[in-house]
Amino acid sequence: MSRSPNTTDLDWRKYAPEGFGVSFELPGDAIERPYPVPAVLQSRIRAARVFDYSDEHVAVNIGHMVFAQHTDLKRLAEEMKSSLYRSGKLRDLKISLVPTGDRILMNGSYVPDGRDADLQGFFLGSGEEAWVIFVHTLREYQETKAIRSRILDSITRNP
Repeated sequence: MSRSPNTTDLDWRKYAPEGFGVSFELPGDAIERPYPVPAVLQSRIRAARVFDYSDEHVAVNIGHMVFAQHTDLKRLAEEMKSSLYRSGKLRDLKISLVPTGDRILMNGSYVPDGRDADLQGFFLGSGEEAWVIFVHTLREYQETKAIRSRILDSITRNP
């Protein structure tokens, strides 16, 4: 089994994209990709941006959504959870949501390609904006726990 790099072996970079509303650290280059808002959601979501990072052991998705009207964060989290289940892309998916302070924590697991993976992150937001942070890690690489923690701990809301 190959080893996943630990946090000190990586080229950590801080990102504070203009107008994105949060800053974050990733262990390499983030790629901004367009998020085509599905037709059924276009009346609710005015704009969306997503940053992704991926390597052999860790995948990260950080998204920002601007809504047409006030959106309840708990309802958004439940809708995204249901959407992940309906997609059928994550085999043996199990997700729990836990409200805490200004966030709704998400913990989950699934089995990609016969390997156990964890899905952790949170939903952050208020009113007409929300951020969704997902970190996928392969469980067999213990070093990814520290990487995941550093990413999640680095999320800072910008004024």
